[in-house]
Amino acid sequence: LERRKASGLLEQVAHSLLTKQWAVCDHFIPEDVVDEVRKEVKRMEDHYTPGEIWVGKEADVGASIAVNDVRGDSVLWLDEQALAATAFVKDGVRRPCSFRTLQKVLQAIDKLVMEDLPAAGVKDLDNITQGGRTDAMMALYPGGGSRFARHIDNSANDGRRLTCVCYLNNGWKPEQGGAIRLFVEGKPPVDVFPDGGRIVLFWSKHVAHEVRPTYAPRHAFTLWYYDALEKAEALAAAKVGSVGAASVAAQQQAQQLIRDILAQDLITPSLEGCAMLQQRVKAMTTSALRIVAAVVGAETAGQFVEAVNIMRPEGLAMLRDELGRMGLQSHAPTV
Repeated sequence: LERRKASGLLEQVAHSLLTKQWAVCDHFIPEDVVDEVRKEVKRMEDHYTPGEIWVGKEADVGASIAVNDVRGDSVLWLDEQALAATAFVKDGVRRPCSFRTLQKVLQAIDKLVMEDLPAAGVKDLDNITQGGRTDAMMALYPGGGSRFARHIDNSANDGRRLTCVCYLNNGWKPEQGGAIRLFVEGKPPVDVFPDGGRIVLFWSKHVAHEVRPTYAPRHAFTLWYYDALEKAEALAAAKVGSVGAASVAAQQQAQQLIRDILAQDLITPSLEGCAMLQQRVKAMTTSALRIVAAVVGAETAGQFVEAVNIMRPEGLAMLRDELGRMGLQSHAPTV
């Protein structure tokens, strides 16, 4: 019975994403688990910082700034290293901490997004597993009418495909406000209150949303899942753009090669992939090779070509990982 219930719920979430562009899953986290996560993160609330917005039309051109009238939350990014920590130091005092329950919740959400929903027919998530996701962004709205103005998360083509918000507010009341208002073109807006254990999913590039004025402390965390190909294109554009002046043709050629290494849909970490990389490099102009060499840290274009000519699959995998670790400048939601 429970398996059939879970299967039916998954079908509902998948259908809603496909037809409405957003989905809500109530009680995804049981109340007692919500309480435990709140206990885990409470110790870190003094480390939260004012939320910032990314002002710019491209993923690598703009700035992160704090504007309280636009965005009134405080946030804390928790990467894998932080989640594995057993203690932190504050005012010179070592204090114990644990995020074991939060880690389990993140694993459950990852399984839903990366495995279950693609298997249920949400084809736009097929490249999510290779693309990965951001670190968890914990967010706290203090009340007092704090809000987040209407925006679209991925307006800069930074690769984010799906936004997932998980709420940690057991016993939330409608009069406390804080609903996320979802806007889909041609349809009336929809308000979803931040009830404990509820998750909301929507397409990062298409669904505008805002957080309505909040009149009680409102806790949540957000994850953004990347499409592998769009992320690779964004990373390649950012890296090539950082090198400096070059012809448009050389920039495009360099950007395409970096994109293909990152995406692994053409140049894979295999003997065939190494051979393809060698062929591609052989056909590139000197100007384009100089750009790629500068991005990967080779002293000259010739040095980069020599490295490619003797590269093995494990070396190609290392190159791809190194390019991926360089990352984009910001995960901050855009306006």
